[in-house]
Amino acid sequence: MKPAWDGNSLPGSAPSAKRQYTVLGYRPGDFPVAESCAAEILSLPMFPGLTAEQQKRVANAVQASVTVRFHWRLALAAASAGD
Repeated sequence: MKPAWDGNSLPGSAPSAKRQYTVLGYRPGDFPVAESCAAEILSLPMFPGLTAEQQKRVANAVQASVTVRFHWRLALAAASAGD
């Protein structure tokens, strides 16, 4: 298993792939459907040989990502309410 991700992109996801496609001349917005899907879909490692320790690591990374995003959205809502 690779190190935990940052909660925003995974190798092979649209944001990661965009960096690779810039070499070919593509820019953000050239793949709107893929970019939209990447913002909503989470790809988790799943295979028969996944150990209990690896499962815990995945679960912890997902929980950390969800917690960070939740607090970020709370902060945005509070900032909007103050306008």
